[in-house]
Formats: sequence, C-alpha cells, structure tokens
Amino acid sequence: LKSGFERIGLKTRIQSSLVVDQKVAENYVNEKTIKYLEEGEVVIFVGGTGRPYFTTDTAATLFASEIGAEVILMGKNGVSGIYDSDPKANKDAKKFGK
Repeated sequence: LKSGFERIGLKTRIQSSLVVDQKVAENYVNEKTIKYLEEGEVVIFVGGTGRPYFTTDTAATLFASEIGAEVILMGKNGVSGIYDSDPKANKDAKKFGK
C-alpha cells in the first residue's frame, strides 16, 4: 500500500501502536500524525490498538477520532473496493467509484 502511494508521488508514513523496528513502522503518536497529515502526507495505521480483544476496526475508529478524521476508508478481506458500509452485512451498501 505504501509503495503504491509513493509511486504516484505521495509521501507516506506507517505508524503502529505496537513497538516494531523503525524500518517497518514508527510508533503512533497522534500529534505527529496530525502534523504529517497537515503537511499532505498519507498515514497508514497498522497493528491494531496493541491490546488484546480489540479488532483492527476498533483501532481504525479510535485513531480516526484521535486525529479528528472526517472519514474512514478500510479495505477488508473478501471485499472488492470501498463501500459506504459493510457489503457483507448490508445488501444495499454502495460502492465508491475511483
């Protein structure tokens, strides 16, 4: 995903709540994330919340709330494209175009 954004000229950061090698992802700090976004960078969150029993969907909404995001776009296994809701649970889900 990161390389795809960078191929089209978008500077991209990967951030994680889990401590991992800095070559893979930097530690998530919401103030840094907001700064990157204000500078026009793309930020990809990985690793969930770092706490057991919480889904990565929960992490996405938590991080979005912390940085003041207006929208969340998530790719899911077995779903082709991005929808306004879960197409597996909502037969009327609408797919976003390019």
